[in-house]
Amino acid sequence: MPDFAWQFLHRTSSLATRFRLNLTVEGADHVPATGPVLIAARHVHHLHDGVALLSVIPRPMSIIVGLDWANSGLTGTAMRALCRSAHWPYINRTDPAQPVDPAESRQLLRAAMKETLTLLSDGRVVVIFPEAYPNIDPTSTPKQGPDDWLPFEPGVVRIAALAARSGIAAPIVPVGFTYAASNEREIAIRFGTPIQVDAAADVGRVLAEIEAAVRGLSQAAGD
Repeated sequence: MPDFAWQFLHRTSSLATRFRLNLTVEGADHVPATGPVLIAARHVHHLHDGVALLSVIPRPMSIIVGLDWANSGLTGTAMRALCRSAHWPYINRTDPAQPVDPAESRQLLRAAMKETLTLLSDGRVVVIFPEAYPNIDPTSTPKQGPDDWLPFEPGVVRIAALAARSGIAAPIVPVGFTYAASNEREIAIRFGTPIQVDAAADVGRVLAEIEAAVRGLSQAAGD
């Protein structure tokens, strides 16, 4: 598939990182140079997390995003169109503060799963934030503070297992973020060892392994 949208996002994110962020990167070589990859990352900032990943990973990449905050009106229409043009699957998240139509949510989830498997079969990198919500967000977030964590949702493991059943080996690379307490533009991003998932994976066990890895990678130096 054409990668013009990714090339634009990669270049603009690289410029933004260069001039707006102070980014430290560790372990980027853990991301395979070719083939399908799933990234399971901590979610701290609604914008900077994605910008950092887009600037660091020199491969076509898609991010699964939640658009429940933009479910109607011109904003919703524009955001969905942008996601489609960038090959970014989108879903609705579950938050009592932002009720959504359950039938629409199921439909979006099925479409996102199908698109994600297609992206992986095309050898792309797909990013998932298993917590679903960032700590720093201009819209509603259920997180209770700058260091709060939400339990990881199992979708990333289920996608990897579904891909394996189709003959697509998509390792999951855990990624941790650490933000300076006094400056949200000072960021450390750390990539961990890829975790292999087979078709018969124990979802709960693998998810716990991923969450432990992401938490460890998100510890500030000296913690």
